[in-house]
Amino acid sequence: MTYKLLVTCPKNLEGLLQDELATLDATALKQTVGGVYCDASLKIIYQICLWSRIANRVLLQLFSNPVSDNQQFYKQCYAYDWAALFKEDSTLSVNFSGKSENIRNTMYGALLIKDAIVDKLRDQTGERCDIQPQGADCVIHGRLHRGILNVYYDLSGESLHKRGYRQQTGSAPLKENLAAALLYRAKWPTFAANQQPFIDPCCGSGTLLIEAAMIATDKAPSLDRHEFGFLYWQSHDATLWEEVRAQAIARHQQALDKPLPIILGYDQDTSAVIISKNNILHAGFSELIRVEPSDFKELVLEDDLKETPGLIVCNPPYGERMENVPDLIPIYQDLGVALREHFSGWQVAIITSETVLAKSIGLRSHKKYPLFNGVIPCQLYLFSLHADNKLNHHSIAEKVDMISNRIKKNNKKLQSWRSKNAIEAYRVYDSDIPEYACAIDVYNDWAYVQEYKAPSDIPVEKAEQRVLDLVQAIPHALGIPHEQIIIKQRKRQKGRQQYERQDESGHRLIVTEGEARFIVNCKDYIDSGLFLDHRLLRRHIFETANGLDILNLFCYTGSFSVQAALGGAAKTTNVDMSATYLKWAQQNFVENKINVKRHEFIQANCLEWIKECKQQFDIIILDPPSFSNSKRMEGVFDIQRDHEDLIVNTMRLLKPNGCLYFSSNLTKFKISPELSNQFKTEDIGKKTIDKDFERRPNMHHCFLITDI
Repeated sequence: MTYKLLVTCPKNLEGLLQDELATLDATALKQTVGGVYCDASLKIIYQICLWSRIANRVLLQLFSNPVSDNQQFYKQCYAYDWAALFKEDSTLSVNFSGKSENIRNTMYGALLIKDAIVDKLRDQTGERCDIQPQGADCVIHGRLHRGILNVYYDLSGESLHKRGYRQQTGSAPLKENLAAALLYRAKWPTFAANQQPFIDPCCGSGTLLIEAAMIATDKAPSLDRHEFGFLYWQSHDATLWEEVRAQAIARHQQALDKPLPIILGYDQDTSAVIISKNNILHAGFSELIRVEPSDFKELVLEDDLKETPGLIVCNPPYGERMENVPDLIPIYQDLGVALREHFSGWQVAIITSETVLAKSIGLRSHKKYPLFNGVIPCQLYLFSLHADNKLNHHSIAEKVDMISNRIKKNNKKLQSWRSKNAIEAYRVYDSDIPEYACAIDVYNDWAYVQEYKAPSDIPVEKAEQRVLDLVQAIPHALGIPHEQIIIKQRKRQKGRQQYERQDESGHRLIVTEGEARFIVNCKDYIDSGLFLDHRLLRRHIFETANGLDILNLFCYTGSFSVQAALGGAAKTTNVDMSATYLKWAQQNFVENKINVKRHEFIQANCLEWIKECKQQFDIIILDPPSFSNSKRMEGVFDIQRDHEDLIVNTMRLLKPNGCLYFSSNLTKFKISPELSNQFKTEDIGKKTIDKDFERRPNMHHCFLITDI
């Protein structure tokens, strides 16, 4: 009998899985996203579950029917002969994905399928099966897509990537089937057949080593598993299953009797080495795999490996975000040096999430494959270590020197100015060299690189290489180490992205500005918490605020208000939509030993608050975003379109002889000429641009607005 299957796998591994299924004699192969459809006999099903190194799950298709509403959905599920599918004393769980006009969440879809199964079994047998959400014997998967309901029985049970040998894991471990995929892409089966050596110089918990040993010894990846979903299937043939297992055991034993390749693992983390050795022991490969503690810098070719070049496969650390890259670059550079100096003639495969890191190795890749490590998009890079394989380091070095010299020159020019004005946070570079479109801000001994989004006609690889050049230049130019360089890409933020935390590092620095001390966090948010270009306007507020009432709208982290309070303001009122930034503002007040109780912090939509406010103020700071479509406000705010109404409404809150300071960082902002008919508007933009922003005079537009 032939069964229809959907065999699932990680995204971008569908081609590998199809090739593997073909070798296992599955037929009618057809790829889909994250899997392959095929036909298989019972014996082939057992072989897939036992031998597939790439698959996650083997799903038996029960039925595929159109459904138009919930009632038909239930009827289609109820119509199936569930008593003939699995044994009556089995426990059951149901998973569901997809949605329709009537089914809008996965829990409800799963509930409909579960109710249909329970009702049908009760009608068939008079018994109700036990529902067990986790660890059930039998798992049903329902998928609804474009009005078609597909229902599957999980023959594999727990995901096939769980081989059973991994007792512990280190940080960011590879899943076993992804590790096997890397080995297939790197042609390890061919190397193993020729008894060529294998090395993983960053072995972590040993997954790549163990998967390599399994391939070399022809061991079925699921041979040590004891639980499968098909064991509770009514069509399960225990005798046939034992025959398939016995054949696999015999193949493994035959391979063990032949000459085997040397398999070596290294890791600079001694705790990872211990974990790796324990996993290797549990997998039964202690005699085949050797693991030792070693750094990339100490990686050399051992005497017994010099005769036969082999394969190096490596999963070095990499981050989910670009800002994690700088402190990782030296690791990749050290790896590249070790490979070039000691492993001539070898083949190398390295997985990483960033092109910048791959280029840091300093070798040209002849092939790369896109894949996903969990949800992280990555590339597997293949390298041949022949004598002439190296990037044009002379050209790269020239570019790095060019950037470094420009940053040094800028920094020297600002040195006396910074010292005179007690400035610890400043901009040292801002697209001075046009093709290197970044801004570099210095916060004490940290560098904050803001990468402007590259035009669509600039290849991603070239843009990333330019960032790499910058990151390499900063330590030479500023004496700031790689691990204290933070990278962010500047782009328009939408909705809650304008306010949400981007990371959870807890990074916190204190920088001084005149009399003030400000808390900055360059890692966790879109911005650092301090807009450096407003330094001169903050100083002006400090000098003029004594005894006055100050209103700070869109107050962000309260830096204007801190300067006002330190300058003797009677009171500051701070309004912002973000509770996070209001809390940050209060922390800035505390950092400056200002009594928070004498000041007001209001979480509100400024556009609505100013319409309802009954107070008046001596000085108003109005620095709204250029654009906002936050869910906390109705409609969309656009500064160019909406600034006239905003300013008119805000001027209502100004005391006679008071001052409104309005600012916008929209590059092409033009103030409405109609405002000059109602108020006196003075463009003070040039007066508020400090020395470190002279190269970008349109960094912000600033106006002093008073009553006529």
